Amino acid sequence: MKFTKVMSLAAVAALSVNMANAQQSIDKKQLDHKQVVAEAKKLPQGVAKQRVYKNYRLANGVAKNDALTSGARVFNEVTRELGTVSGNVTVLTNDGVNVGKIAQQFGLSVVNQESRVGLAVLSAPANTDLTALVEQLKSSDLVKSARIEIVEALNQPR
Repeated sequence: MKFTKVMSLAAVAALSVNMANAQQSIDKKQLDHKQVVAEAKKLPQGVAKQRVYKNYRLANGVAKNDALTSGARVFNEVTRELGTVSGNVTVLTNDGVNVGKIAQQFGLSVVNQESRVGLAVLSAPANTDLTALVEQLKSSDLVKSARIEIVEALNQPR
């Protein structure tokens, strides 16, 4: 009986010491996490302060008149990675709209299309302001949505 009580007390003492050490470790990790979050919010050097498209900012200098053109380097705030604007625009067409008509009207060339679902990838000429182009496409009655294609290495080994 005494032996069981002694063993129980020893086990309780060991658990309380382990819990105290674990709490200190958790406190240290939380502090480190706060520091990591604060550091992550800082923008890398050479990245513009204002967004140019969705969650992207211009990187490595500024494009002409802050226009987002083909070949521009952009910084993704979510993935914290650099990407490159391809010069392509992905569009979802309205029902019954011919992709060739959209390409002709806006001076684009068709890279790829899937007519069954109304998706198409259109290429803009060099030095075209892609944000203005996307706004023009969205305001027309030919497309439901339009997005700028940004090439980014999303899967990298860590």
